[in-house]
Amino acid sequence: MNDIFKMSTIVVDMMKGVINMLTLREWRRAKEISQAKLADAIGVHVNTYLLWEKEPTKIPIGYAFKIANIIGVPIENIDFLAEKSTNHEDLQHRMVV
Repeated sequence: MNDIFKMSTIVVDMMKGVINMLTLREWRRAKEISQAKLADAIGVHVNTYLLWEKEPTKIPIGYAFKIANIIGVPIENIDFLAEKSTNHEDLQHRMVV
């Protein structure tokens, strides 16, 4: 399955209200926001944002709220504890039924 199909499927699931929680990277990609644009929008260097996306537990709480606001999802729907993004098939385990 190609990346475009995976992401469009995730977006459709999100619109249906099916997916409850995704990693920061998954939300950012689903919303089609580049790492550089998100870093700029929250006021940090892109390298800082890259680190945070790889290690989300290092994101200060104030920035976590800024990120959630910018990508347009409730903060509780961003999995800041997951170290790595899952593949689309693994998202089925994180869906609300």
